[in-house]
Amino acid sequence: MKKWIAFTMALAMSLTLVGCGGNGGGNTTDERIMHIDGLADDLYPNLERMDASGDNNFAGSVDVDIVFGKTKPGWEAVEKAYEKIQTGVDVRLNAHSDGTYLNDVTNAVNNANTDWDIFQGNRVSNVSSAAINLSSQLFDENHYAGKEIDDPDVEEGASKMWQSVLSTDAYITDKSGSNTACYIMNSESLSTAWFVNETAFKAAVENGYKNEDGKAEMPVTWDDLVNLCAALKEAGYTNPLGLAGDSASVNESQFAWLFRVYGDQYYRDLYPNINVQEGDAIYTDSNLEFAFDLEDPQPESNQGYNPSHTRFWNSLLDENNEYNQGKNISYVGANSDKFACFLDNLYKIRDYLPDNFTTVKFEEVRDSFMSATGKSSPVVLLDYTGFGLTFGTESRGFDIDFFDYPCMTCDHEEKHVTTDFVRDVGGNGGYLSVLRHKSDAMQEKMNIDFLKFFMSPYGQSIYYNALQGNKIAPDGLSTVLDFAIPETWKQFFESDKIQFNGLCDVNWYNNNFIYHVNGQSDSREAHVNVVHKLYKTGKYDSAADAIADFQKTWDEAVRAGYNKLCEGMNWSKELWKKPGTSPIV
Repeated sequence: MKKWIAFTMALAMSLTLVGCGGNGGGNTTDERIMHIDGLADDLYPNLERMDASGDNNFAGSVDVDIVFGKTKPGWEAVEKAYEKIQTGVDVRLNAHSDGTYLNDVTNAVNNANTDWDIFQGNRVSNVSSAAINLSSQLFDENHYAGKEIDDPDVEEGASKMWQSVLSTDAYITDKSGSNTACYIMNSESLSTAWFVNETAFKAAVENGYKNEDGKAEMPVTWDDLVNLCAALKEAGYTNPLGLAGDSASVNESQFAWLFRVYGDQYYRDLYPNINVQEGDAIYTDSNLEFAFDLEDPQPESNQGYNPSHTRFWNSLLDENNEYNQGKNISYVGANSDKFACFLDNLYKIRDYLPDNFTTVKFEEVRDSFMSATGKSSPVVLLDYTGFGLTFGTESRGFDIDFFDYPCMTCDHEEKHVTTDFVRDVGGNGGYLSVLRHKSDAMQEKMNIDFLKFFMSPYGQSIYYNALQGNKIAPDGLSTVLDFAIPETWKQFFESDKIQFNGLCDVNWYNNNFIYHVNGQSDSREAHVNVVHKLYKTGKYDSAADAIADFQKTWDEAVRAGYNKLCEGMNWSKELWKKPGTSPIV
């Protein structure tokens, strides 16, 4: 057995510990358990059941190989707490850097003799070939999750089923419902939010700021955000909006969030038009009706959702509506009034961005917001929701408030945005997978046992309290239910100001039009260039000229990206002229 330690020694130690008495729970005297303020009694490990089942005699080591970053102290606390229960196990936390991890994990999963056990599955191209499918484990008992007290049908003294202490985000990555396998356990639920320096906000109110509801409160609409920035500038804050514009931010993170979130808000109403419809060449009697709801957090999971590639590309390329007659579809591409309306809104923040927008990094903007050195620092910041916990770790000299994405509205005669329901770029984080060791079933069982510990209310309580004690704020919030929240973080965790309304990145328009074409590097480079020109480097006589230039340049990039996509997929480049047909040559 890999990393074997004498079983008899571990068994003897476990029997000695059983003799200490106790069965888990808030009032336990078992020395293997530590008390955690705020954790319900039935959520402490059910050691009596564990000892009786023989699941307390693991022996060996578990290697956790991930990019820990700032969260290492939390993992170290979990390591010690687990080893206190599983005394025969040595948990080894092997830190990796983000820059080298892809190469490291690729080598590990292709090495039959690797010591790696827990890894980040999202960094492996075909994780199902390397990791264990945990879906069946979800319905097994998890002794670390506590004793089951609510279900009268289970055996007395049984432990809670693992799934019962997890949110669905923990084990469901594919929101379409077509794949229920669980090769990745998501330990965090990531979402994003806007934060504002309260001292600066009060100054904006004194300069007349009010939101759409006529209240001196957080923005409700995009125009509210723009008006807040204007009032802040009048109050002396020279660059109030903390948005980074370097290539990484524009292409992937903070600034890209704006295009992704609001691109989805503008273009989600087109789902019925690009869906396969009766009369299309590819329509069959087996196609289900698509009952579309603009306020459905995930309409893509509807069984009737079946978008057509040829319909989709017709909507982006048929500028003269020449080939879509009678097809319930119209042009909404880069040169359309719909896209111009979208850009109109985004352009409104131009005067409030950092002077060094095109080069400043996300981390630098965040640091500047937190330091609040004079009125040249940004006082409104878009960041991961977990950033708000930073202000529960130490005094910053000012307080913050936070708000959800304010919805965009349309000033054009034809209303191009038809919903105020805004989805997020958030989703899952953590991405923990258990490496398959084909010839070592006991090692696999031990690795899963450790993951069950980490992904239990007890394990997460230890993890989060250690982070808080070390003044570290995680990027996301736990996907485990009912863990004990550190007291200084309770207000933020329990706030209803931010709602996760579903993932915007599953929108086809986001992934093939709004800010890149199918991930192609050429389209990403073109997007950075047009964004920089729109906001800083371009010299225009009017906003209309700036937007028209963006539209023309981006249309060329989209068409080039489309042609490259067709070549790679062996599609006809004329497919957009035949909406409702198959794209395959």
